[in-house]
Amino acid sequence: KQWYQRRVAITAGGVWDSFQPENEMGNKIIDLMLAKDLVCSNNGEHTRVSRITGGFSVPDVTLVSRNLESDVKWDTVEELGSDHIPIVLEMRNNKTRTLQVPRKSMQRWRKGKADWDSFSVAVDKKLEGTHKRKDNLHRRVEQFNKILTDAGYQHVGKTKPQKRESWLTPTIKAAIKKRNNLRRNIRQKRAEWVEACQEVNQLIADSKQTEWIEFLDDLEYDPDTAKVWKLVRSLSGTPSSPAPNEALVHNNKCITSPYKKADIFVKHYARVSRLTFNKEEREKNKKLK
Repeated sequence: KQWYQRRVAITAGGVWDSFQPENEMGNKIIDLMLAKDLVCSNNGEHTRVSRITGGFSVPDVTLVSRNLESDVKWDTVEELGSDHIPIVLEMRNNKTRTLQVPRKSMQRWRKGKADWDSFSVAVDKKLEGTHKRKDNLHRRVEQFNKILTDAGYQHVGKTKPQKRESWLTPTIKAAIKKRNNLRRNIRQKRAEWVEACQEVNQLIADSKQTEWIEFLDDLEYDPDTAKVWKLVRSLSGTPSSPAPNEALVHNNKCITSPYKKADIFVKHYARVSRLTFNKEEREKNKKLK
């Protein structure tokens, strides 16, 4: 990538910061731009508001290569309570194409509104006499799963999960709206804006703490391991699903098909795996096959 962003206490009057006087660090950045043939993408808007004075400044500078100057759109979004304003840098690139892979919405069992009594009766009725059959283990497991699934569709049902942030209550939404409105007139209402930012942060912290306690309490009665691991992955920064367009390079070949990727991982595991089985385990594996 031929662009990067630098955030330091720098100003360069007229180049990207028209609010503060220029300083030595800003002049060094200009020397770097001339030496590396870089251009500044800032559009002149401020990127920071002082909580003490309410004054504007531009300590956030985005530099790109000159050949990308016309392909970059720089803008700010004043929707957060931080003194630094978020920067949105859009890159328009017509030379490459990204494959869009549609994602299917996974349905889940509607356990909260299930008719468990009817479900149990239906399963027990289907299981009558099945123990007398002389089917192999795989056939019996297959039949048992089908019985459970058929009863589930009939008496439990499925639903598409709705994405929502349960901690984002109507009270917090109203407080955020109030904070954002105060920021638009920050020079006259700086103290009120700072107070509103603190109020929003406290409301969010309290709501998330309550949500966390309720989540832990639910685990005692509904130990859904999938939900637990989804939360653990989100806390560690791991995405809930893999990137659909990510390529795998293997033996100098670019692999994009998920099936070919799976084959490569399986072959690699088979090559490095060193599992050993005793005589009893080998006999059991042979019977299962």
